[in-house]
Amino acid sequence: MSSVEFTDKRLRFYSRYKSGREAGLIAAAQILVNVVARKLRGGYTSGTFVTGNVMASVTKSQPYPDGEGMSINVGTNVRYALFWELGHHNIFTRKYERVPIWQPAAEECGPDCAAAFTRVANRHIEAGGL
Repeated sequence: MSSVEFTDKRLRFYSRYKSGREAGLIAAAQILVNVVARKLRGGYTSGTFVTGNVMASVTKSQPYPDGEGMSINVGTNVRYALFWELGHHNIFTRKYERVPIWQPAAEECGPDCAAAFTRVANRHIEAGGL
């Protein structure tokens, strides 16, 4: 008597898919963290009074589920970075100043972030075969 065995490997694939998606988000976010930190190396203006506080505070969150899948945040907890990004009336120079770094960095590294996500996610998904 012979037998045939059928194995449903969807759960194993889904597990690799989930871990790949999270690892891909982390890899993509790390590229943005690196680009923003590099652009903040000289400070928001002349670099004369740079302490490195904002540059050192650029972080990424852990991936989390949102309404459409998974997300990850890149940001800082240094409040004055927001004033430079959105603009403010500088009490020392007595003029309106705005130095956007975060949005241009995100636009600049978008293709690299997408490539990193794809590369890392595929590596996780393909691990172990089906």
